[in-house]
Amino acid sequence: MADVENGGGSTPATATGPTKSNKKLKKVWAHTPMEIFSGALATVSVGTSVTAIVMAYSPIVLTAGILSSVVGPYAYYQQTKLTDIIALKETHGKDGSCLLLF
Repeated sequence: MADVENGGGSTPATATGPTKSNKKLKKVWAHTPMEIFSGALATVSVGTSVTAIVMAYSPIVLTAGILSSVVGPYAYYQQTKLTDIIALKETHGKDGSCLLLF
């Protein structure tokens, strides 16, 4: 092995750290089909809740409509975070380290 400090040769790839995987990362889409489905469902949820509140105003309908209007968008938000976590795990697995799945 050559002496790098004195200008002779280069170090092997294993001495500089983990080698990069030869596999390329997949393209990450802005919105996955599941996110689009969750967004559409959240929109329908809010729309039907507001319609129910306007058409049949009562304390029970108001409470159910408000809760439904909150749960739909929150489910969409959770789906986007799940997609981000999956993409981060794939990226982390490509840098040569092990991929831990919980």
